[in-house]
Amino acid sequence: MYQIDSSGSVTSQPTPAAAGTPGWFTGGNPATGVPATILDSDWFNAVQAELLAILSAASIAPVKGTNNQLIAALNTLFASLGGNASQTFSVAGATQAAHAVNLGEFVASLAINGYVKIPVFFGGAAKILIFQWVRNVTGTSNSSGLATVSVNFPISFPTGILSSAFYPVQEASSTAGMGLCGQGPTTSGVLVNIANAPASSLVAVSGIIVGY
Repeated sequence: MYQIDSSGSVTSQPTPAAAGTPGWFTGGNPATGVPATILDSDWFNAVQAELLAILSAASIAPVKGTNNQLIAALNTLFASLGGNASQTFSVAGATQAAHAVNLGEFVASLAINGYVKIPVFFGGAAKILIFQWVRNVTGTSNSSGLATVSVNFPISFPTGILSSAFYPVQEASSTAGMGLCGQGPTTSGVLVNIANAPASSLVAVSGIIVGY
């Protein structure tokens, strides 16, 4: 596609005349005195501008003699009904239940201490549900078998915690009878108190935390 460049064309779009009554083309009818529609520059300029706007939205520069640029732009801007793996799109973050979800919103860190972010819609708004996990966070018990392990989450929750669960990890001895209790959880971490651990020994906890 290319803009009109023949003799008599101008470099900037002229100001169109005031809008008249919307209508349709006609070839006229001399027998009944109906005149044929006059094809004026305002209409051609408007149609050309509309087509160029589609190319511009798809970041396609008009090239004279290339006659498939409009369909290329439409394929770039809109998904085909049957789907096409070669088509890629820039999708804004979803804010309503019926919006498409950008795969970039599914962020994850699949490390020993990691997380995964999942876009969801609840309470009338779009949210990011975050699942986090920690493994073998260590501390030292005292002579009475009590210990407090400071657990820092891999990332901070933007809003708050929904639930958490921790369990003891003892590679050298049994964890039977050991009790755990979370204390003072924040959006970035929690203290895990352990009871009935082996006295004066290294203790460890693992766990899962869910929030948003």
